[in-house]
Amino acid sequence: MHAKNYKARGVGPVTVLAYKEGNHRQDFKAASVSRPTKIRNSIMSATTDISKIRIGKFNVGIVGLKAALEEAVEASLPSDDEVAEYLLEQLKSKNYIPPKAESEYGKAFLREYKKHMGEPIEAEKPQGLEVKVLGPGCPNCDKLEQMVYQVMETENIIGSVEHVRDLKEIASHGLVGLPALVINGEVKSVGRFPRENQLRQWLWEAKGRV
Repeated sequence: MHAKNYKARGVGPVTVLAYKEGNHRQDFKAASVSRPTKIRNSIMSATTDISKIRIGKFNVGIVGLKAALEEAVEASLPSDDEVAEYLLEQLKSKNYIPPKAESEYGKAFLREYKKHMGEPIEAEKPQGLEVKVLGPGCPNCDKLEQMVYQVMETENIIGSVEHVRDLKEIASHGLVGLPALVINGEVKSVGRFPRENQLRQWLWEAKGRV
C-alpha cells in the first residue's frame, strides 16, 4: 500500500492528529497557521515607520528607517562608508531603490544617521513638484512609484515622491480605486496604471505651473 501525503489547506489554525487506513497509521504534527494576521501585522508595522528624507532632488518616504538607524548604532560601525553600506543593505528589502541611485541613497542614509547621532547637519529644503502614489503596497502601486521616479529622473524634474500606504490617509482623499496618482494635490488617475507618456505629460504640465 502506498503512503499518502497530506497538506493542510486554508488560512486559519489547523490541527490534524492522525490518518488511519487499514494497518497503516500516519501521524501529523499539530500546526497553527494564521498567515493573514502575520501579513496584516507586517503592513501595520511598516506604515507606522515611514520617514520622509531628501535623496538627491527628491523627497522620499523610507520604510523602516528608524529601526535601521537603531540597528546601525548598535553595530558600532567604524567608518561612514560602512554605515552607508549597512543602511543601504538593510533598507533595500523594504523600499524601491533604483540601482543607479544607490550612491545617492547611501549618502542620504548616512546623513540621517549623523542626525540621529546628534551631529549637526545642514537641512535641505524640499522644492519642485509634490507627487503621491496612493496604495497599500500592491504590485501595481509599487510599479507606479518606480515609473514616477524613472520619468522624473529622466526628464530632470525636481520634486518629492511619496508612496502613501496608510489606509486612513488614502481614505482621506475620497478615492476608491487603487493605485491612485496625485500631483500637486490634483488627482490624475484612480484604479488604473497610466501610460508612461501620459505620466510624462502630467509631470511637465504640473512643472509648468510651479
